[in-house]
Amino acid sequence: MAGFDQAWLAVSGPRSGELVSNRLRPLLEAVYQQVLAEPIDLAALKQGLLELLTFVGGEGRSNANCWATDLFFCPL
Repeated sequence: MAGFDQAWLAVSGPRSGELVSNRLRPLLEAVYQQVLAEPIDLAALKQGLLELLTFVGGEGRSNANCWATDLFFCPL
């Protein structure tokens, strides 16, 4: 999926020397695919967002992961 790959490359660089977790990519990709699905499955989208936010709010909470998630949804 070229669109996701381009978006991932734009946000996955290190922040202040800290690397973005490899575990973040599939979580972001799942939400990306769910948003673009036709018809949209709101239950699947909700689950994907829950998993993503649980990760960045818990064990995956780092400056790099939070920046990558933010930039993914709100590009500059």
